[in-house]
Amino acid sequence: IARSALFGIRVHLLEYPHTRLPRTILMRRTNIEHLRTVIHTEFNLKSDDRVKALAVFHVPHFTEPLQTNKDVRRSVQNRSWILWSR
Repeated sequence: IARSALFGIRVHLLEYPHTRLPRTILMRRTNIEHLRTVIHTEFNLKSDDRVKALAVFHVPHFTEPLQTNKDVRRSVQNRSWILWSR
C-alpha cells in the first residue's frame, strides 16, 4: 500500500462492450470508490451514468471481478488491464 501511494500503479482501463479507446491512468489510492471516480472523470461520463461492473484481466485468458477494496489491493498489479461497464 505504501509503494502504491508513493509511486502509483499504472493501469489500463477498457470499457466493455462499448469499446472506447483504452486509457492508461496512474492510481495512487487502491480502493474501489477511487477507481470508479477515476473512470467517471477519465471517460467523461454523465452524472446519471454509473460504473456498474469492474474486473481485472489476468493473462492469458481469465478475469476476476473487483467488488471490494481487498479485491483491488490483492488483484490490481502494475500495468493491469481493468475492464468496466456501465
